[in-house]
Amino acid sequence: MTRISTNEAYQTITDQIVAGMETAQGNWKAGWARLGLPVNASGVPYNGLNIIVLFMSASTHGYNYNEWGTYNAWKKRGACVKAGEKATTRVLKWVNVPRRDENGEKTDKTFLVPRAYPVFNIDQVKGAEPRSVPVKNDVEAIEHCEEYINATLADIRLGGDSAHYTPAKDEIAMPHMYSFRSAQAFYATCFHELIHWSGSDKRLDRLKVGAKSTRTDYAYEELIAELGSAFLCADHGVVEDEARQDHIEYISSWIKLLKSDPKAIFNASREARKAKEFLDKTVQETLKEAGLDKRAA
Repeated sequence: MTRISTNEAYQTITDQIVAGMETAQGNWKAGWARLGLPVNASGVPYNGLNIIVLFMSASTHGYNYNEWGTYNAWKKRGACVKAGEKATTRVLKWVNVPRRDENGEKTDKTFLVPRAYPVFNIDQVKGAEPRSVPVKNDVEAIEHCEEYINATLADIRLGGDSAHYTPAKDEIAMPHMYSFRSAQAFYATCFHELIHWSGSDKRLDRLKVGAKSTRTDYAYEELIAELGSAFLCADHGVVEDEARQDHIEYISSWIKLLKSDPKAIFNASREARKAKEFLDKTVQETLKEAGLDKRAA
């Protein structure tokens, strides 16, 4: 465990993500859905920006699983890190630390500080069997996505030759599925537009039309939508078979944004997570009302 300043935390993680984007370019999300959401050595899912950092690292290094742990965490599981292996990346955990008064005594007030933990992928250890990763076949994944998308109750108009969300009309335009190279590409794109849809002033109020701040910059909102789409794809087992051209075109603007503002990826990740959680909650409520919520059974 390493104690680092907040600014160092922002810079360290941002540097890792920029490096991953520069290396992978248009295929920066490759392998994410195949591996599922990252979990620690105890099987507990990671959250926040750690999801993106571990996605990037697993994809870049070609790992077969998205399970991670510190040296001691793997030891507790009865495994050990292979000789010569080095920690692939670092994850952050924010902890409450007591403030001290002028005499150096602890007070009841606390503040958050980042702690950096070097972690190893399960492919780097021996003595630990990977937990099963739920991989859905094409038909199952498509059915699941159909149910999810319909349960958002978003106004989705099929037809035309472009996918986009129009805030003024509160509509999502999607070409017919046969216009895409695969069903997976269709659903990944639809997830992207649903993240935009969640930002309406009727919902999360994230879209500030006409604002000039970095947070509402076009590239920034597209980054939020891409991260949110990646989270949903991983959750639903949707694997895009190749990079979309617009993904590739956005990469340079994202890299420029992240290099100019190390906090941008933290903010974008937070907004993407909020958007996914909003959509998940909306879907749950819709299915529950219809008596179809499996989790409520």
